[in-house]
Amino acid sequence: MTPYTIPYEPLKIERLTNGFRITDTDGSIYTFDKAEHCTEPVFFGQTSAWYLTSIVTGGKKQTITFNYGKTATQMIRYRTEVRNYGTVLTYDAYDTTFGEYPITQQFYQLQGDPKYQTYTYSTPVVTSIMWNDVVIEFSYTDDRIDGQKTRLSSISVKDNGNEIRYISLGNSSNFGNNVNTYRMRLDNVSIKGTANGSESELYGFTYNSMIPAEHYNLNLSLVDNPHCSEDYWGYYNNGDTYTMIPEGAIACGTGWADRSPVEQYMKMCSLESITYPTGGTTTFTMEANRVTSGMIGGLRVKSIINKDSNGMVLETKSYEYAGYATMDVNLDLFSYTDEFWYFIRQHNGAYQSHCTTHQIGMASPILPLTGRSGSPVFYHTVTEYMGTSSSNTGKLVYHYVEDDESSRPGSES
Repeated sequence: MTPYTIPYEPLKIERLTNGFRITDTDGSIYTFDKAEHCTEPVFFGQTSAWYLTSIVTGGKKQTITFNYGKTATQMIRYRTEVRNYGTVLTYDAYDTTFGEYPITQQFYQLQGDPKYQTYTYSTPVVTSIMWNDVVIEFSYTDDRIDGQKTRLSSISVKDNGNEIRYISLGNSSNFGNNVNTYRMRLDNVSIKGTANGSESELYGFTYNSMIPAEHYNLNLSLVDNPHCSEDYWGYYNNGDTYTMIPEGAIACGTGWADRSPVEQYMKMCSLESITYPTGGTTTFTMEANRVTSGMIGGLRVKSIINKDSNGMVLETKSYEYAGYATMDVNLDLFSYTDEFWYFIRQHNGAYQSHCTTHQIGMASPILPLTGRSGSPVFYHTVTEYMGTSSSNTGKLVYHYVEDDESSRPGSES
């Protein structure tokens, strides 16, 4: 069987014993034969991904090798939910007079409950990249306390065995205030000529200080766990409902989830500023994605302010956007109808059958709320002002065209 890409690209894809080899149009060869495995739950030992191990450039002029000398354990936890609503049939004891099992109808019964699932992966971690006489080495520390384990702590670049760059990542701190809310945070990046060098370039980062939502805890009951607090696209919205199925998806009951986006909470842990080695800063103001129909999940840059080390404003840029959602939110994406058939064998050996129609409600949409590019919105026009829209020294207008690879799901004719 020959694999092909969707949409089609003129690539040669070959299946290897332990992975794949891809040859592109300029003759470069990419080999993927380091496997990642899902170790929990039911997919034990199954390959979940293949990692790049070598690149041979066109004409075999150069070979780049990726080495994986370490394996990290990565755990992904998520909550999902499917419920069905409709008439449920039950059967009474056998009636000897009529020679059948009488049916009892329980009208409009809601069935199902939220569920938690944990997937654990054995993930290869790149430890070096090599080509010619250059080696890039990656070092890790296994001390994370945010539900994961391994973090990248430093990168060393060597040429002919001599270290020419040493990069240290200050990511030992966390967002949050306890083990239930911790998320790893990158506070700074230090760049030196060597690991023991005295001169360094230090880049610092600050973020929105909102405390993250709690992790799902598999040791707690569903009721005691954090409730649904995410919008349609998965961004935090500070909601608090036991169910994840959006309001209006199922025509019964109350207390369904409000999955609307909320700009204030969407900014949780987002980048706000960068401080450079010179002491200058760049400050970012973020806002929610918006189109004519309303707010969309995810953030975009509203303005950027650059200052020198004395706090003097050197430059202000602001942005306006025009575009559309790559997939409109429609409650029909979160529900569908299905037939439930009931069969029971009668005393004479024949089967009695009955059919009822149920409405199925889901926490996740049938089609993704993003285009193939993975973005929930496509902006065809972006205006950058040198200042603000009302007070500026000029502007640049960027126009973009959406290609087939970014088209909306389900839009193919």
